[in-house]
Amino acid sequence: MEGGWISFESLSTLFENRELLQLQELGGIEGVMSGLQTSQSGLDPENLQDKTRTELYGKNEFATPKTKGFFRLWLEAFNDTTLIILMILAVVSLVIALAVERGKNLSWLDGTAILITVLVVTLVSAFNTYSQERQFQKLNERQKDRQLVVIRGDTPTPISIFELLVGDIFSITTGDILPADGLCIESNDISCDEAAMTGESDLIKKSPETRPFCLCGCKVQTGFGKMLVTNVGMNTQFGILKQAVLTAAQERSLTPLQEKLGKLSGNIGKLGFIAAGLTLVLLIIFWLIPGIQHPASFKTGDYWLLLVDYFIIAVSIVVMAVPEGLPLAVTIALAYSMKKMLKDNNLVRVLSSCETMGGATTICSDKTGTLTQNKMKVDSGFFNGAMIDGLNQKDSAESVQFSESFASLLLESISLNSSASLRHNPETNQPDYLGNVTECALLLFTEDFIPSDNYVSVRQQLHPSVVQTYPFSSDKKRMTVVRELSPKEQTGSNKFRVHTKGASEIVTGLCTTMFVKGEKKPITSEDREMLNSTIYEMASKGLRTIAIAYSDVPAPKTVQLSPRQESSCLTPNPGPFISEYESTPNDAHSLKVEDASISVVNTEPSYHNASVHNPFPDDEPPEENLTLLAITGIKDPLRVEVPLAIDDCHDAHIVVRMVTGDNIVTAMHIAQECGIYDPKFGIAMEGPLFRQLTEEDRAKILPKLQVLARSSPIDKQILVDGLQKLGHVVAVTGDGTNDAPALSKADVGFAMGITGTEVAKDAAAIIITDDNFASIVKAVIWGRNVYDSIRKFIQFQLTINVAALVIAVIGAIFAITPLTAVQMLWVNVIMDTLAALALATEQPTRELLKRKPSGKNDSIISGSMWRNIIIGAVYEVIVIVLVLFLWGEKVPMSRSPSDPDFDRIRDCPLLTNNVRDVISCSELMFKDGICRKFLMEPTVPIFSNKHLTFVFNIFIWMQVFNWIASRKCYNENNFFKDIFKNYMFSLIWIIVVVLQVIIMLVPGLRDAFSVIPISGWMWLYSIAFGVAILPVQFIFRLIKTPTPFHGDVMIPDDPDVPAGVYLHGKPLPEGAKLNLEHGAENELQTNKELSQQKSLADFSVAQEPNTTVEMVEMIEPAAGEDNTNPWKVVRLQVVGVSQMKRFRRPLIPRRQQVVEERFLSKTAKP
Repeated sequence: MEGGWISFESLSTLFENRELLQLQELGGIEGVMSGLQTSQSGLDPENLQDKTRTELYGKNEFATPKTKGFFRLWLEAFNDTTLIILMILAVVSLVIALAVERGKNLSWLDGTAILITVLVVTLVSAFNTYSQERQFQKLNERQKDRQLVVIRGDTPTPISIFELLVGDIFSITTGDILPADGLCIESNDISCDEAAMTGESDLIKKSPETRPFCLCGCKVQTGFGKMLVTNVGMNTQFGILKQAVLTAAQERSLTPLQEKLGKLSGNIGKLGFIAAGLTLVLLIIFWLIPGIQHPASFKTGDYWLLLVDYFIIAVSIVVMAVPEGLPLAVTIALAYSMKKMLKDNNLVRVLSSCETMGGATTICSDKTGTLTQNKMKVDSGFFNGAMIDGLNQKDSAESVQFSESFASLLLESISLNSSASLRHNPETNQPDYLGNVTECALLLFTEDFIPSDNYVSVRQQLHPSVVQTYPFSSDKKRMTVVRELSPKEQTGSNKFRVHTKGASEIVTGLCTTMFVKGEKKPITSEDREMLNSTIYEMASKGLRTIAIAYSDVPAPKTVQLSPRQESSCLTPNPGPFISEYESTPNDAHSLKVEDASISVVNTEPSYHNASVHNPFPDDEPPEENLTLLAITGIKDPLRVEVPLAIDDCHDAHIVVRMVTGDNIVTAMHIAQECGIYDPKFGIAMEGPLFRQLTEEDRAKILPKLQVLARSSPIDKQILVDGLQKLGHVVAVTGDGTNDAPALSKADVGFAMGITGTEVAKDAAAIIITDDNFASIVKAVIWGRNVYDSIRKFIQFQLTINVAALVIAVIGAIFAITPLTAVQMLWVNVIMDTLAALALATEQPTRELLKRKPSGKNDSIISGSMWRNIIIGAVYEVIVIVLVLFLWGEKVPMSRSPSDPDFDRIRDCPLLTNNVRDVISCSELMFKDGICRKFLMEPTVPIFSNKHLTFVFNIFIWMQVFNWIASRKCYNENNFFKDIFKNYMFSLIWIIVVVLQVIIMLVPGLRDAFSVIPISGWMWLYSIAFGVAILPVQFIFRLIKTPTPFHGDVMIPDDPDVPAGVYLHGKPLPEGAKLNLEHGAENELQTNKELSQQKSLADFSVAQEPNTTVEMVEMIEPAAGEDNTNPWKVVRLQVVGVSQMKRFRRPLIPRRQQVVEERFLSKTAKP
């Protein structure tokens, strides 16, 4: 060690080898902790400014793939075949102009202008791509940032992942992805999935004694605890591996919309090639015939320059026709939307999810924190045998008094059986919740109503005595902790105390006694009815009910198996359930049960010995004979904005379904309150029943299913799969590790940014940073807006493409080029890059929610778009053709064609003195030249440069105003609605107008574009023709086309599944006809067989310590009770204790499949 610090090399070597011997050489965990100058209390917040730690061990930052620089992107922009050909032809033109023509009549200008224009086009394209890449990079960095909880100064402290330091104590919870390498210093059933790093497929149990090494990037599948951070960033094993494979920037894959538009671009490009080829053939014919008639023409450079110009025009047509701006428009729209969606609390991880949300037809949403505020507080509850309401009101703490013994037990149970904590926020003077909000609500309850002590001191005092923890399981819906009692606390053989909390109906079912006025009292059938009624009443008010219970238990026993019994456990039809724990030959005495092959071993080891850390089974907590302490009703108010968001979804033809683990009464109450559930038309169902449905019945249920309560993660996955088979585009929310399969399966998965685990976020396409359902609706708006923005751009671009191609071909027939190569490149800049920026950045409006979603198979070009494209293109072609061929009277040429100095392109007396003002006409068609007045401006000859300048100006102004009309692509007629809200559109529109004026007026620049000054009247006509496209579009859009939105899934109503509440194990609503799966039918048959067993020999005890069975009898339903309930009740007489046990399913003697039951029929079939 240098200066008291452990060396970086020692830590790196330790985690490369991950050997306990090396760890011991460093002094074990305590030695490493000392070498990092930290402690169990974490780093000292006062010393964090010292840079020594980061200089020695680095920062928690990972190297990112190198992104392409601007210069490289600019060079790649030249990697376009048509642009390369265009540049080659421009160079050829320039060489001929300079070498042969000697630069006379500014013949070099065309080639130079084309090269400069290509440079400008590629620069603009590279800048766009560069800016979007930078934006995506910033979003990715934001995406990687997440909040962690570390212990600093003995206080839980939330920090950014980038602020994590070597020496920090990181709080591990189920679902985390470890942010660094470290040593496990406290483990409560922590197991990690290290397959990504080590290839080990099995989960790895972590403990400070045997397997303390935790690797960055691995998922915590179960448990919670603490980790000492030893390596961060690129110094972790994950960072070293990443450095080895980090060779180049990762290319983003194309989104489905980009792929679709790529095919469309290819098809349009083919039409462009055909038009360009036809134009080139006609122009070459008009070039060859005069040359053959006058062979001397071939000897002049001017004549060959004309041929080069024709090739340049043909290539320019291809450049203009190929809509390479389509993929760019998608990129811009998605990048812009991602940036704006982040402000709306949607962090997009998968690019295609933006556009997919535009077609979403159903949203399966969690309840807690998404529809509700996730600000839980205990509102009422059943405490010490009495119901207490109004606990959330002011001064309620003063009116509620608990007995000392009851308060002590309740505080102990809540404090120990929790991994959450509270932190006082001085700014708001309110506690911040750190961890599970339900647990935090209970902790806050103890602070308010048990002022004699607090949970922090209880944890500090009793935590060392905790010997086993059972984290919350979505299957069992409860969590348990076991601590060893001190000698003073022990009564009789009871050496341990079990604390359990969880779903009220499940935990109360495990209780045989309850606290009433400070004393234990057996739970009678009347008491149980009262408890069920209390739970139902609280749930009907929308309260989440959590039951809290405890029991004092003796040391566990192990069971020795005879060889016969051991083998029977592996057979398909096993015998009685028995424990799998081994015993030592020195610590047992036998206790006979019915089956003589089972030897129950009673052991009483000392658990003060650290080597005996887990006295109870890892997956079977001792939860029998519990004593009920309390049933708390926790209120989580509905988010204020949720009902409006649900209404928006209904307007948008999106079905919202609630999927929750809460009981069905609470779920229905909340669902009705926010507008999801309508009892007259919808179905509310419990998860266990949903899982039993056949696929055929499930398909009938799904269209009406609005609430799925008591659901498991597998239910959510089944739900998503079923909806997708019906044709739905499904969005799903999730926050737990077990939600990951459903999030991956969904078309768009939304993970909760606040309460979501890292595994859930990793599986999701979008992270909701505020956990708010209203943010999902905003994602729908942006998704639809992206789709609309692309459609607007396509509409604008195809209008130009069609018009320009038709005009080019018509011009070629008369051997003229209405638009020069440079002019067409300017049009290309307008319709590709600038139009993409302007139309792809339209702001979304709530009007987007007033229509159906887009269908999966809907064409990207709708009927209304074809109408708008055709009307716009036809109008532009008609205007250009009229302007080209409005010929007036003929004017005699200034020299006779017989004159040796006759120049058919310059001898028209109407031409100006401008050297660039010449008449463009084919010698084949106009052998003696042409000199006719232009009807709209008699001083201008037709086909002169001034005439064609006028055509160019009209064409540009028509695009400028068609840009405005293209803001609406369906049956809307108000083109100017919200136009000034899109600052980007307004800015770019003004820039294009100003640039067009500059091109037309500024000397030198107008020469590059082959334009010459035109008169004021011609300017007026140009703008008038441009403006006129708006009323034309308005008039023809009065012809309405069918709606282009067909995404909603229409399924006829099925009378076999009427609306109502479908409960597991209860009668179905009247008229419902469902066929259960074969497994469920077998289950009912098994229970029927089970109910017929009457003798003691038909049952065996499973892990019932210190008991012997005296009598077993079957209790049939009493008169008036529900005779349709297939579950039978068994009464077990056990040494003075009468217990009621309900068979919920046929039991299989494998420990992991036994949840609540303790008895099994020998004849029951698995």
